[in-house]
Amino acid sequence: MASRMKQTVVGISTSSTASSADSVGTLLSVGGPDASVEDVDVTTFDSVAREHMQGFIEGGEIKFTMALTKAKQTTIIALVESTVTTKSIYIGFETDGNFVCQGYLNAYGIESGADKDMVKGSFGWKVSGLPVFSTA
Repeated sequence: MASRMKQTVVGISTSSTASSADSVGTLLSVGGPDASVEDVDVTTFDSVAREHMQGFIEGGEIKFTMALTKAKQTTIIALVESTVTTKSIYIGFETDGNFVCQGYLNAYGIESGADKDMVKGSFGWKVSGLPVFSTA
């Protein structure tokens, strides 16, 4: 029997740390981040072939779906519209630790649910810097 990862809350903060993260919903699924390293062309006229070196790490993007109360929709919309440049996302897993990274919400979509108080939303989080995963 396959083990099932227990997922808990998603918190988002407008500070650079997740210690003040406001819980906005319950995580349903998550993918990413899809980090990559850029190539820098360092070829010179003295080179006999193209030469490259490692460039900056692109933190990628996290795509996630969560259930949230209709009241929390205003929190999400405010975060998308916010001019605060440094925000943190906290994703806590009951058994596997937690995941924290800075960045900003760059995509969201809200679906109405059958429950009058709950909705489902799909979100994109652009990672700034490197994400940190720690075991609990």
